[in-house]
Formats: sequence, structure tokens, C-alpha cells
Amino acid sequence: QRLNCKNTPPLNSYICVHLDSASCSVALATAEKKFPQGEIPHSWTTYCDHITLVHSSRYYSSVQGEKDWETVESALGQLVSFKLSNLLINTRIAAYRVTFETSGLKEVVNIPHITVACAPGIRPMQSNQELRASRIDSDVMDITLSGRITLREHII
Repeated sequence: QRLNCKNTPPLNSYICVHLDSASCSVALATAEKKFPQGEIPHSWTTYCDHITLVHSSRYYSSVQGEKDWETVESALGQLVSFKLSNLLINTRIAAYRVTFETSGLKEVVNIPHITVACAPGIRPMQSNQELRASRIDSDVMDITLSGRITLREHII
């Protein structure tokens, strides 16, 4: 079992790009303008603060997952830039696809994204499925933002 290995990730943790406050504000304001009402519905929960790179569950599930975790873990603390590329808004979620210019991150994350907000009863992790299944009709954006690679523990 990998649980007894050196430098194993805490259970229920993940490594993400935590957006700086200016980037959070730009991403949120840009998304709100795209909602039909000009704002995120009041009943929705707003997130818009990180890009998940890898969950600890991937580390424990496969050798490739372990390699991916270690690749991203080696970049902890680094400041990275990314671009908002498209925005999906439907009745369940609002989420941006993002693109990284940093080598290594592109290869690890299947669908790099920021969950902006979710309708009641929808969990942020559902953004992956929504983005995978949906055709995004919004304009391609070219907004560059930044954040720091961070370890977060205890997924809620």
C-alpha cells in the first residue's frame, strides 16, 4: 500500500492553482456578464477560486496517477499563468475551460477548468462531466490570469 510511503498525499486532498484575488474578480465579473440576467442567479453557489490539477485519489488509484501527483507536487508554490478560453453556462453550472502555457500541467489535467458557480443541488466536481458532454458556444476569450500552485486538504 502506498499509504505508508514517504511523501504520500493526505487523503481527500488535491493540488490546484489557487487564483489570486484580482484573477478571481476578473473571472467572476466576466462570467456574470454572460448570464442572461447579467449576474449569477442568487440561488446558485459561487466558487471561481481555483483550477483543480490532481486529486489524491488519483495518486492512490494507479501508477500513472502517482506520477501525475508527483509532477504537480514538484511545482507547489509556483506562480502560473493561464488563459480563460471558453465559458459554458447552462441550467446547472457555469465553468470556464482554461489553457496552460506551463509544460507539465497540460499533460496532467484532462479538462482544465474553473467552476464559476453551480445551481442548487449541483456539486462543483460535476463541471468535468458537463464540460466533457457539452459543446461550448461562447466566444473564445483571450484573458490571461494567474494563481499559485497549492495543496488543499479535506475536500468538502
